[in-house]
Amino acid sequence: MDFLSLFAAYVLLVLTCIVLLCKYSGQQQTPFLTFFNFVVKFVAPITPKWLQTFSQRTLHRLFHQRSNMFIYLHLLLECAVYAEFTYEVFGFCREMDTTLTSLSVPYILLAVKTFFFYLCIRRDPGTVTEKKVAGQQHVYPYDRRLFHPGVSCPTCQLIKPARSKHCRVCDRCVQRFDHHCVWVNNCIGALNTRYFLLYLFSVCAMAGDMAVLTADMLLHAVLRSGLLRASYVDEFGEQQTAGPLFVVQHLFLTFPRIVFMLGFLVFVFFLLAGYAMFHSYLALVNQTSNECCLHVSCPPLRLHKIMRNVDLLDSVDCVLFDCDGVIWRGEQAVPGAAEVIDLLKEQGKNVFFVTNNSSKTRRMYADKMTKLGFDVREEEVFGTAYCSAVYLRNVCELRGKVYLIGSPAMEQELAAVGIQQTGVGPDHVAGKAADWAGVPLDPEVRAVVVGFDEHFSYMKLNRALQYLSQKDCLFVGTNRDSRLPLEGGKAVPGTGCLLQAVETAAQRQAQTVGKPNSFMFDCVASQFSVDRDRCLMVGDRLDTDIMLGSNCGLKTLLTLTGVSTVADAEAHQKSGCAERQGMVPDYYVDSIADLLPVLRG
Repeated sequence: MDFLSLFAAYVLLVLTCIVLLCKYSGQQQTPFLTFFNFVVKFVAPITPKWLQTFSQRTLHRLFHQRSNMFIYLHLLLECAVYAEFTYEVFGFCREMDTTLTSLSVPYILLAVKTFFFYLCIRRDPGTVTEKKVAGQQHVYPYDRRLFHPGVSCPTCQLIKPARSKHCRVCDRCVQRFDHHCVWVNNCIGALNTRYFLLYLFSVCAMAGDMAVLTADMLLHAVLRSGLLRASYVDEFGEQQTAGPLFVVQHLFLTFPRIVFMLGFLVFVFFLLAGYAMFHSYLALVNQTSNECCLHVSCPPLRLHKIMRNVDLLDSVDCVLFDCDGVIWRGEQAVPGAAEVIDLLKEQGKNVFFVTNNSSKTRRMYADKMTKLGFDVREEEVFGTAYCSAVYLRNVCELRGKVYLIGSPAMEQELAAVGIQQTGVGPDHVAGKAADWAGVPLDPEVRAVVVGFDEHFSYMKLNRALQYLSQKDCLFVGTNRDSRLPLEGGKAVPGTGCLLQAVETAAQRQAQTVGKPNSFMFDCVASQFSVDRDRCLMVGDRLDTDIMLGSNCGLKTLLTLTGVSTVADAEAHQKSGCAERQGMVPDYYVDSIADLLPVLRG
């Protein structure tokens, strides 16, 4: 195969890699990650526990914590290559009459690369700070799918600008965050992407130029030695003409370090050239690797009614159900719902229940479902009362009390994870307006949590305002449902009304944990083995249940026994608005009882 054929094959390979990277970057479950998880599941049972712990800690230390080790490794490899090039290749090239100008190019490129390498390490990638956040919020528009307005970072305690993400390695929010690069020990964001690209291209140029000079030196060595005209005696005693394989073997035995260095340089060039081309493509279309799947290749919208021959349920291992309006209405189970749950479990499906209602504990929900005829365990239920407690304990790592605008159920779930609260129950107005701003506060309170509270009052609103005036006080809401639908077409105000009142008074945005926020799904996935590619979300509300499925990359099924209708879904589908199209389900049924023929086969 000649050089042109090899070059064409490489270009085709690089283009294929770019297409695959553009298709799978940003997805939660890439083919590589799927394969890696499969290997881990296979190897884990036969691997000693101490070795698993050591491996996890080592990987965590290398890739999840800031460290200069990869910078040192980078410099060590660079020194080794240049030492070999200077010690051997340079001298041989001079003997082959290579000009000093040509031989000086790698060193010039080294200086250029080092300059951009330093800039990429030292420059601010676009860190979101308290001083800059106001201006950063207006740089990029919110797409209302991946980036929503008014979302507060639970770690940084700042309203996150559009296209900013929290880097868990550096523990900071970065604007237009792409990834954390261990080779430069820095985030790649809005302000240093150009340096990162220039660094990549300079490394490619450096490796490519050194590879060309080294290959040219070896080629001249072959031509001057007459190897191409040589012959040898094979193992059968016959005279053979020296071919390419003989030449390569001779070169490897004569110049082992140089040949090895050449192979390493070619590998580095091909690898980084493809990587640089991919990031150049992202820069040209103003995207990041964790966004390109969303903006470049959005899946086609579908809206199909479930029929008997649909293989949807064969494609899922896990089903998430909303509760009110899906498996029950009021105090009555939806006909056939209990049998659907039983058949799903009999067929080996994992079944979970996710609800935005914060007025009950998991135990209370499990008891209610049992009375309605469902076979449900407490750990299969995920309500916002429980998820809020998990969020405060595991994500926020709260150390202190909570001022709770919520129900006794929320108090119980917080207590179960070791978090004390104050605020449950009535809080009547006392004194005059001048006294309200100085209302007594508990100095141990470190967070305000807003859920459904039938005792919500002006004094609770005022007390929440006073706590939230402290910048280090967290602000969490269970959900933003503004209305609670009742039988007969009636409704009452929901938690969203209370949360918005507190947000207006405090002039702060709360971080919500309930649907459609992906934390509700993350809470399930963190406790059970859930593959989002094989997971189905079933709900009756487009703006919470179906949007949750869209945000998490799940298959979605709308049931018409609750709030939303097919007409609502079709209106969203035809709107052309990215946010509204996230509320379009993949499938719909009149009732989940329509799944019975499919489950019975």
